[in-house]
Amino acid sequence: MPGEDEHQSSHASPAHDDDTSPRPISDRSLALIFVALAAALVLGYLLLSKLADMSQEEDCALAHRKSCGASELSSLTRLASVDATLSMRS
Repeated sequence: MPGEDEHQSSHASPAHDDDTSPRPISDRSLALIFVALAAALVLGYLLLSKLADMSQEEDCALAHRKSCGASELSSLTRLASVDATLSMRS
């Protein structure tokens, strides 16, 4: 049937070359997005760590303890010492 041939040829998709088609995001933009994401994650971690330290200092002050200054231990060291203390009590 002559009508079907014309109908089928109009639905045929044109050949796409992957090399010539434009990319939705350039490599440079993608790299900048990853750098911004990494920076946001690092800054978020630092902010969270600072907030945790401030919370511990406030808890100490509200408990009327005398030595509530900023501790020299990092958060990870404090967690390790708490774990060691809890394991010794068990």
